[in-house]
Amino acid sequence: SRSSAAGLGQELHPGKRGTLEEAAEAAAKLAKRPMHVKEGEDDELMRLSQESMVDIAEVFSRPRVTVEAKKFGLKVGEAIDLATGWDLMKSGDRKRCLQWIRQYKPKVIILSPPCTAFSNIQSMNKWSAKREREFWIGSQLLKFAAAVAKEQHQEGRHFIFEHPSSASSWQTKCMQSLAELPGVYEIIGDQCMFGLTTRSSSGEKKSAKKRIKFLTNIPEAKAELGITCDNSHEHEPLTGGKAKKAEEYPDKLCKAMCRIICLLYTSDAADEG
Repeated sequence: SRSSAAGLGQELHPGKRGTLEEAAEAAAKLAKRPMHVKEGEDDELMRLSQESMVDIAEVFSRPRVTVEAKKFGLKVGEAIDLATGWDLMKSGDRKRCLQWIRQYKPKVIILSPPCTAFSNIQSMNKWSAKREREFWIGSQLLKFAAAVAKEQHQEGRHFIFEHPSSASSWQTKCMQSLAELPGVYEIIGDQCMFGLTTRSSSGEKKSAKKRIKFLTNIPEAKAELGITCDNSHEHEPLTGGKAKKAEEYPDKLCKAMCRIICLLYTSDAADEG
């Protein structure tokens, strides 16, 4: 409904931060701080308040990269998805998601909102009330994902947004606005190079190309994610329901994202040095 869409827009206003009660509580804590502070202590308190409590979170995904991240020794946050009990079409869950992000300040958020409404196959279908509803839902979730990414960027943290490269979502206003932010990069990769496979009609396992596009504010990501097909293998088309299974990231792609987070720590240490 229009009222639901308007409510979403109000909640995503980047200037909003918490509630009046939270602001009052923060003010009370500030008032209790000692009047005389040692030199450099204010800077340290500010640094701690901005420090990420977790290294990675996933939004619009059941645990995928977060599962692999544990093996890398990274601090893992939520995997926020319908499958894990979050319905981001509900205003309460969107608000709860933003509150969680603002509290735990994930160093990197992986964003992969549903892409069905923006697929090439969907665009071939005749426009109908059902398709209009699916497109509206997809658009609201896309806007929310873009807003989360933008807030991460504004707060000096990081994001990796992923959608198929052919998806019409890249032409939307919210995604073009995100792509135009300074320090945001576009990366193209083919999932066959990360081990994505499917079954042929004969049951044989074959590589599946599935070209994807990333938007991220992590310069180091290009070396890990920007790998396109080397034409050393045949591809099986993702048709006949095979595309659904291909929504799951292959292990090699999850590991690549984890290495990117590790590289961020190396980069931060070099900057401090």
